Amino acid sequence: MNIKNELELIYCEAFGTEDREFRKFLFDNCFNSCRYLVENKKIVAELFAFECNLKLNQEVIPSVYIYAAATLKSERGKGYMATLLENIKKEFPNHFIFLRPATDSLINYYSRFKFKTIPAKSEISNNNFIIPIGDLKALTENIKPNGESFTLMYYYSKEINETINFLYSME
Repeated sequence: MNIKNELELIYCEAFGTEDREFRKFLFDNCFNSCRYLVENKKIVAELFAFECNLKLNQEVIPSVYIYAAATLKSERGKGYMATLLENIKKEFPNHFIFLRPATDSLINYYSRFKFKTIPAKSEISNNNFIIPIGDLKALTENIKPNGESFTLMYYYSKEINETINFLYSME
């Protein structure tokens, strides 16, 4: 089996198989943003680390959006995702690293890795917004703001108390 097929199987196990067109675009066009962990010659966990920027007031902060973090069900509880998250922190030091937990129960999970919660909204704004670049720009270019409020989690050296605007609807 090839790497992309193994990764896609992990994605489908975690997030379902409904949106085949989106999944195909993700793995065919954004593969450079994918990070994964191999254990005993088998891929056991994956995530996408999309580079972007956060415009916070007048400052532009290099950022990374973690998307589709998943571990094979049979391999959960072994610390594989913890390893991937630590690898991202090392790969992108001084970056604002953020994610949108798929469920409220994941807030406690990511808190263990020093991620903090922050309010977010799917709208266009002149302040405090995510600027997609590279793979993330290609993936989100057709997303329209819908005004939805949701929780983001972030890891960063400074405390942030602002609502972040992020045109997110990749679910």
